[in-house]
Amino acid sequence: MILLEKTSLSEEETENFAVEIVCLLNSSAKDYQNIIVTGEMGSGKSFLIRAILRCYGVDGPIPSPSFSLIHEYQALPILKTSLLSNKDTKNIASKTKTKSMKFWHLDLYRIQSEEELYELGLEELLEQPGLRFIEWGERFTLALAMKTLTLEIKRMPSASFTKRKIYLYDENKAPASKLKKG
Repeated sequence: MILLEKTSLSEEETENFAVEIVCLLNSSAKDYQNIIVTGEMGSGKSFLIRAILRCYGVDGPIPSPSFSLIHEYQALPILKTSLLSNKDTKNIASKTKTKSMKFWHLDLYRIQSEEELYELGLEELLEQPGLRFIEWGERFTLALAMKTLTLEIKRMPSASFTKRKIYLYDENKAPASKLKKG
């Protein structure tokens, strides 16, 4: 089921959509643990994850884990009001959680098998409380725990090359015509 859908024409619009994603995650009755982030190379997966982590209060550099494979962060998941544009901050603040939590950003592009996932320590990582953003995770859905969302980013033809269509799906059940495995 599609939970959120957005056409983004700029980095700023993508950052604003990150706020919507965080609000949905914080107000959801489900305790989502894994977000599989799909999209072709260069579609903006790391940019959107970085924007989401900034909303959760992660400070400092947030590089892509392309070579290290996993980056870990800890923060109080309280939305930074400086990231909000034309939002009701009282309404959003009431939807935030107040206890410190861990976040992980994984890039599984270079992983070739589920055996490599377990050698990387994914099994232990999945047992820890927190929220994991997993790029290229659609290749290993059997190895991932339940309570999973899929965040898909598709580049759309445009003169500026910045137009993106972004979908957030519940329980990794994207319509086959919308989500292409790769």
